[in-house]
Amino acid sequence: MKKYLFLAATAFMFAACTNEEAVVPQVTETSPGAVAFDTYTATATRAGDPVGVMNTDKLKTAGKGFGVFAMYQDNANYTSGLTPNFMFNEHVSWSGGWTYSPLKYWPNETTNDSQDPAAASAHTDKLSFFAYAPYVSTGAGNTLGAKADDYMVATYSAPGTPATYYDKAWKGSETSGILSMSAEDRTGDPLVEWGFNNNLDNGVDLLWGVAPAGLSYQNVSGSTTSVDVGLPLLNMVKPDKDQRMKFLFQHALSRIGLSVVSAIDQIAAGDDGNKFNNAQTRVLIKSINIYGDFGKKGVLNLNNTTPNVANWITASIDKAEVNGTALLKFDAATDQYIAPELRYNATQISAVTTEDNAADAATAFAAINKGVLPSEQTLLAGGPDPSKKVVDPTYAYGTVLYKYNSTTKAYEIATATTPAATKVYSMDGSGNFTKKSDGSYEVDGSEQLYTLTGADAASSAAVENGDAFWTKSGDNFVIDHATSDRNLDGSTEYLLSKTPVTATYAAGTYFTGLSPRYFMVIPTGDTNIRVKISYAVVTYDEKLKTYITNVENVITKATSINLQNGKSYNLKLILGLTSVKLDATVADWQVADDTEIWLPKNND
Repeated sequence: MKKYLFLAATAFMFAACTNEEAVVPQVTETSPGAVAFDTYTATATRAGDPVGVMNTDKLKTAGKGFGVFAMYQDNANYTSGLTPNFMFNEHVSWSGGWTYSPLKYWPNETTNDSQDPAAASAHTDKLSFFAYAPYVSTGAGNTLGAKADDYMVATYSAPGTPATYYDKAWKGSETSGILSMSAEDRTGDPLVEWGFNNNLDNGVDLLWGVAPAGLSYQNVSGSTTSVDVGLPLLNMVKPDKDQRMKFLFQHALSRIGLSVVSAIDQIAAGDDGNKFNNAQTRVLIKSINIYGDFGKKGVLNLNNTTPNVANWITASIDKAEVNGTALLKFDAATDQYIAPELRYNATQISAVTTEDNAADAATAFAAINKGVLPSEQTLLAGGPDPSKKVVDPTYAYGTVLYKYNSTTKAYEIATATTPAATKVYSMDGSGNFTKKSDGSYEVDGSEQLYTLTGADAASSAAVENGDAFWTKSGDNFVIDHATSDRNLDGSTEYLLSKTPVTATYAAGTYFTGLSPRYFMVIPTGDTNIRVKISYAVVTYDEKLKTYITNVENVITKATSINLQNGKSYNLKLILGLTSVKLDATVADWQVADDTEIWLPKNND
């Protein structure tokens, strides 16, 4: 059987959020002229957004929010020769509105109020604002630790080889996420350093603030202050008292996900004409390695000059090497990121090959993870999907459940092995069981089809006809193993009204689905990528001694994509499977020369 791996890279833009936050910050009438903020992110809020991906709701959560740098310029326009002398890494957090402390006030000099005969331009004070998210604290004992004047981020002469350093920065001990930022006494545009994290649950979706479309301000002079869309809020003059400085937070990184699909006897993935019998074959992922010249560390200048385009300082970007160490490695045997239903599980395979008979082997094979189908599936998954969160529900038979373990950051998997439990009612539905004077129980009404002895009734698992059937719950009984109405004495009796109650096999919060997982990198334009995948094609065959064929395939393919900030990309891995086809013909007889045998030979 031939196996091929095709790589298809497709991109789609983050949709800009259309429902702006309309709440008013906590600035009251007792604080006229205060600087106030409003914000939203450049992606619509979705309940199922995975861990690490920022949206407006997540920006509002405790400990998040955003940081603001602001420069007071007197009556001049913004230049890079300033320090953040008005706000430095000011934490703006959500508490019914965007708040910060201490409250700052707009400079009051405007052309409208000045009586000075000098030129009007000499009396127009201005502020410029820059912002990033999520917020990281600075200062002694805080996340970024102590300031180091010569220890921010390196200018790289080669991947992983720093040549020089920026000065005057707050530097943290972290190895990923927001690593450092320019200090309060550094002259120049505010800078933030970001680093890649190969733990997909701990990645930081770095954002920076720009002016949203349609934004303008009525200032106290009665004129309109226009703002350049997609750029920082530069050269702002005192607005009317209810105006807020509004940021649209753009994503400074590129987001990449993986999906997988099998193509059976096809040149491209699509409808395989039902050629793939998944009841007999599984395509199971063993490992995935991702290589590429991705930007894994670098410095973001918060003063972008091209609208909505992140201003990464090119010389600061440390790139991975496409032929070097893998940026990411996923192993079905050791991590939780390969989607559970696609993982190769050696224990499941062994359960088939060690069976003594075909019937048991077939049952064991049916329990193997379902594998890669012709339909596209998310390849990396591992976090509970918030949109599929359920607490103490009733689960249908066969439902796959995921329980988050915050200590190990593993996702424990359970399967509902019994149908949803049901309360037991009589045929007329008038009640549950009635306890008799002798200690036994009978069904209410005239249909006494079951009686439970006192000993059985008092136990947690009463017995009927030798099978565990009832479970005592208070004064009621529930059915643990009923799949349909019971057959009694050879005749079908419709006794049970199937009223769901809470499943009893596991307590706690479960999720009926997992979120897709992504990794984020610095966008560096055309980027070379290699994907190495190991997968097994496992087919059940009762005629074989081990009952299965188990063929491992290790394939490496290369491609390239143009990475831009704020765009999400999907690497679609197409596993091409060519079925083994047999043909036969029967050879024609070849006619040889006659062999003469005289019996006897005639003589002259």
